[in-house]
Amino acid sequence: MSRLLSWTQSLRIDSAAYVDSTVRLPPFPDSLAPQFLSGLAVTLVTISLSTTALTLGAQLSSFLPSSPPTSSRTPRHPPNLHHHPPSYHVLSLLLGPLSLLASLLLFFLAPPSWRPRATFAILLGPPGTLLRYELSRRLNRIYSALPLGTLAANTLATLIFALTALFMRRTGTGATSCAALWGMQDGFCGSLSTVSTFVVELRGLGRRESWRYAGVSWALGQAVMLLVLGSWAWSGDRGEVCTV
Repeated sequence: MSRLLSWTQSLRIDSAAYVDSTVRLPPFPDSLAPQFLSGLAVTLVTISLSTTALTLGAQLSSFLPSSPPTSSRTPRHPPNLHHHPPSYHVLSLLLGPLSLLASLLLFFLAPPSWRPRATFAILLGPPGTLLRYELSRRLNRIYSALPLGTLAANTLATLIFALTALFMRRTGTGATSCAALWGMQDGFCGSLSTVSTFVVELRGLGRRESWRYAGVSWALGQAVMLLVLGSWAWSGDRGEVCTV
């Protein structure tokens, strides 16, 4: 019995050593491979989760008895807002200014521990939303196989995001300026860019058009980031990110 236990223990040790030597992969060298794989993984996971959420929402809405038929494809014509009752438009017109007024009150009266970064993002969010709406309204109708408005909004948001990331690393950036830059990223760029509309448009296009739209959008975003942040990184400047 003792021989069997000793043999089993030695076999366990040898097996553990074998698994450790075969499963443990060598670390990545000091290169851009980890960053590239990380960016690729974020892209794939984001698109996959957004597409899954769109499909799941369309399926769940079919269980609602009073809901109209839904489709995950992009409608050919926008909904007619004139069919809503007048109270709907009055409420919509009131909510915007009231929300902006509440944001201004928070900007001046909220505790300074969280006020700057949160309120800047709230104040800069509506302009980004309105700009995306105007870009989509004016440019998406130009070429139906490629939504130019959404493409322009996402590309412009990526450019502004990259530029603010550079300004955050400048020496001498104060707390207020740093909070405004964070607000530009979280509020303005977050509202100007869109993943939900992008995924709905992908589902509404044909197979070839959707692949082309996704490829052009991804390539433009990568090119903008590479041009702005890549040139900064290759210059040797490694400033620290400012803090609020």
